[in-house]
Amino acid sequence: MNHFTPLFLYCIQESGEVRWSYTCQKPIFSSPTTTLQFVVVGCVDGGIYTLTHSGKLVHKVMTSAPVFSSPCAVSINGNDHILIGSHDGYLYCIDLKADGVIRWKKRSGKHVYSTPSCMISTVEHSFSEMTTSVPDSKPQHSELTFVSCKTDAESFSLGNDRTTMNASNDLKKLKGFICCCATDGKLFMVEMESGTEVASYQFPGEVFSSPVMTSFDQIIVGCRNNYVYRLSVV
Repeated sequence: MNHFTPLFLYCIQESGEVRWSYTCQKPIFSSPTTTLQFVVVGCVDGGIYTLTHSGKLVHKVMTSAPVFSSPCAVSINGNDHILIGSHDGYLYCIDLKADGVIRWKKRSGKHVYSTPSCMISTVEHSFSEMTTSVPDSKPQHSELTFVSCKTDAESFSLGNDRTTMNASNDLKKLKGFICCCATDGKLFMVEMESGTEVASYQFPGEVFSSPVMTSFDQIIVGCRNNYVYRLSVV
């Protein structure tokens, strides 16, 4: 029987045997991701480790705080990149093939615990604003719904009191964008190639949840006010 330690990244065969392991010296809370060539994971030591599929270190990019976020792989101009957050308050975009060069990093405001979500544009859309509704003690009809975490997937319609998250007028021209959250409750969207912020939204509580982009104009994410929100770009 194998005994595992949180200081190691393990590659497990179908038989249950350890094919290889790599020690990061400090615990790993991040979930690894893979590309055709690499395995990438974050570590509490602040490092973002890129390894081969045989467990050999390719490069290590250091941030200035622990990394709990899990990496998201995306291709930018034909090159594999990793998007990952750090407790230093930055979202990082790292070029895997360029010796771990940081393509850009975006300041979020506070710790980034969540895993980024990426959406690539294949058709043109016309966006004006991102909207959500504010919980009402007396729910009324609304175009949007959210699910209360306190119940078994009970759906509530929302009141007409609506807040907006204004997006850039050039959003429809982007090839793709990244959505991520910070623990201070800020959700932000950035342009994929440059990291330029195109929109943001402030939730009423902390956010450790990772956003899910179900389509080019739908984002679902949880908040510590016990609600799961669905935001629509319209």
